[in-house]
Amino acid sequence: MFEKLNAPPSEADVIKHWKYTDKVYVSIVCTTFNQEKYIRDAIESFLAQETEYRFEIVIHDDASTDSTQCVIKKYQRNYPNIIKTINQTFNQYSEYSCKPWINTIKDAVGIYVAFCEGDDFWIDKFKLEKQILLLLNNDDVSLVHSSFYEQIDNTNQLDVSSLYKESNSTSQLLSRNGVGTLTTMFRRADFLTYIQLVSQEIKNWRLGDWPFWIYLSSIGTIKFIDDKTSVYRLIAESASHSEDKIKRSMFLLNTLKVRLDISSALNIPLWTNIDFLSQAIRWIILSYVSRFYKK
Repeated sequence: MFEKLNAPPSEADVIKHWKYTDKVYVSIVCTTFNQEKYIRDAIESFLAQETEYRFEIVIHDDASTDSTQCVIKKYQRNYPNIIKTINQTFNQYSEYSCKPWINTIKDAVGIYVAFCEGDDFWIDKFKLEKQILLLLNNDDVSLVHSSFYEQIDNTNQLDVSSLYKESNSTSQLLSRNGVGTLTTMFRRADFLTYIQLVSQEIKNWRLGDWPFWIYLSSIGTIKFIDDKTSVYRLIAESASHSEDKIKRSMFLLNTLKVRLDISSALNIPLWTNIDFLSQAIRWIILSYVSRFYKK
């Protein structure tokens, strides 16, 4: 089990741990939309981080229609030198799914980026410190990620994700995505290079994290920390989870396109990957069959 992290009572209580304040070392990037039920847990867990390295929190709200922006503004008022907000009036995700993520990281200024969506949260107050040290001391490491819990929304059912331990090479990542986005840290400069590489393709993708992990695996080493640092909420209807069979199969098919696109951009011979081929055949059949059945 785990305990949720609570934010220190004041901004000074967060900053007092910082030894290195000459620049922003880490940008905690959080994208949110209509997540008034969850965003407090995310922000509290960010502010609870104890690290020697200065960090900022950049929260992008994608034109929420509930009270998400009100919650964020309250925290921003109390921690004005740490929290930066981007409040959209037009939903960016509706243009293409990766746009909120791209815009937020572009607005960040940290050397490193730690990403967590507004409905997830962290449970290890030393998460940032562990990951910063790995990246600072190892120039060859391009991505750090960790173990995490999966929690079914509105229940106490909790499982340890089984995806992560075998997703540290390009070949493994082309087969399946075992990196929990909410657990990651990477160099912001690498992300900016990546979005230039796939600037056109990314507009047709329904996910942005998986191909980025593949890219990072091609330029460096991926390190896994065997600590449970985060909690991923499994919500009934989301971009990657749906009860609708057709929506689910279309998302799976898009993951095939994503991997074809990124492998082409990186000149990786994907068709020699047996796991990918078997997935492609299985998911194409599933997509065809699902058209004959309702939800």
